[in-house]
Amino acid sequence: MRVLHLRSSRGIFGAENVILQLAGECQRRFPVAVGALRDAREPHLELLDRASAAGLETHAIDCAGRVDPRTVARVARLCRGGRWDVLHVHDYKTILYGIPAARLGGARLVVTLHGDTKENASVTRYEQASFQALRLAHKVATVSQEIFLRVRALVPDKAVWVPNGIDTEALRRRVTPGRDLRAELGVPADHTLAIAVGRLSVEKAHTTLLEAAARVPRLFVAIAGSGPLEGELRGKIDALGLAARAQLLGGRDDVADLYASADIFVHPSLREGLPLAILEAAALAAPTIASAVGEIPAVLEGCAVALPPPGDVVALADALARATYDPAGARSLGQKARARVDARYSAAAMATRYIDEVYA
Repeated sequence: MRVLHLRSSRGIFGAENVILQLAGECQRRFPVAVGALRDAREPHLELLDRASAAGLETHAIDCAGRVDPRTVARVARLCRGGRWDVLHVHDYKTILYGIPAARLGGARLVVTLHGDTKENASVTRYEQASFQALRLAHKVATVSQEIFLRVRALVPDKAVWVPNGIDTEALRRRVTPGRDLRAELGVPADHTLAIAVGRLSVEKAHTTLLEAAARVPRLFVAIAGSGPLEGELRGKIDALGLAARAQLLGGRDDVADLYASADIFVHPSLREGLPLAILEAAALAAPTIASAVGEIPAVLEGCAVALPPPGDVVALADALARATYDPAGARSLGQKARARVDARYSAAAMATRYIDEVYA
């Protein structure tokens, strides 16, 4: 078997890390490559850089603008030339290009749905169109049961639920011993450090986090990630009077240190499948407050500090306040979450599910 992953990527976020985890595990058993669509205006080839550093074969496929029919031919030639048995696509754009390309290139098309972003009206229309196109896929993997039920209603014989997984030991090796991240960030000694990690986009609801943080004294918020809402979030920090206790950290390569240093990890998303950030934070025993969306409640049942409704500023503020008042209780829940992830959400188990139930 030979598998080619394809993603229209805008940086290193959850789906990209899933691809890297899955490709790395599968590479031990058969040839795997990672491809990314390359728009000259915004190349964003970070995924390929990471894949190459991991020893994976990589391919950049030119794709000009929103619609470029030539991309279909380019992907088809790559499938034929590389004798790839499976073209594994990971977003609405690569679904729409991948369906004709796989057919022309002689590959089976496999899709993973990581969750819709509904970033704007145009993206929502593309996501809806790509969902209907799933009828033409060989198999459709979903990272949450919620998405699985939607797909099963459309293509009952093609839907497979495969929870995301991570290499917990590799993640723990990335923690820098003795690093005082609180001092680097300038967190006052009597403040609770809340960390969030994710793309700065509407569905991640960092505005909700900032509004909640403004209601909780002695709470310092650090948000790692990049994205289109960076300017808006900076303005929000100033407008809420949080300049002394909230920071946007930008894209980071040291997220393991962030998780390990967090008094609370906060994931306030409006929509999710199974975010890798939840698994990574839990693997490092970070006490977690996360919106009750997607697969998050199933992962963290009984070991989350709180699972407030998405978009509920008051509920999130109450959860943050409780965590600041009972840090020992929060840490105990973090340890329970670590044990849960170790037992159920390994990268090896994820790869086995893909090989046996999706690629076959």
